[in-house]
Amino acid sequence: MSIKLTTLVAVCLFIACATVQSRILRTGKGKGLWGGKTFQDSLENELMDYSVGGCPDAKEALKLHNQLRRKHGAEKLRWDDKLAQDAQAWAENNAANGVMAHSTEEQRNFQGENLAFLWVGLPELENTAAQEGTKMWIEEEPLYPVDPMQALHFTQMVWKKTTNIGIGCAKSGDMVYVCARYNPRGNFESFTENVQM
Repeated sequence: MSIKLTTLVAVCLFIACATVQSRILRTGKGKGLWGGKTFQDSLENELMDYSVGGCPDAKEALKLHNQLRRKHGAEKLRWDDKLAQDAQAWAENNAANGVMAHSTEEQRNFQGENLAFLWVGLPELENTAAQEGTKMWIEEEPLYPVDPMQALHFTQMVWKKTTNIGIGCAKSGDMVYVCARYNPRGNFESFTENVQM
């Protein structure tokens, strides 16, 4: 028996969709560091079940982002807890209102933003919302050479000047709302310099 996950995505200028789960190392010293390593480094090590941003599959979504970025000559994104908090707050706002709406540039402090929402009628589907949202954005890749304005989620994901990401997920009924925030924002200034095909 096969299960099909139905997905819906909004495409907006200066916005990109993704979900990332953060997890924290069991041991650590210092402020903002885990065992002398950055949060990004901790994703590769022993993790405990603590989800920042409400996305159980954030680690996998971050890996998908960075695999795509490597393919397009961009540096790896680093996890940013503040971006994750902002993304979580906006995902919760959308879930509470039952809509998928982008925040204004002022509301998001000029961060990049990707949104997705997915039907998750089965409990196990909730645990893959970040990955599924990220995969939807990746599917825009073939559109970029033909019509860049139809591939803005993809371009935000691979934007060379973007260095940090945070993702939040919020559930309402059978829907999960995903919000990814990026800094510096993408889809601003030169596409030629920032998107390598």
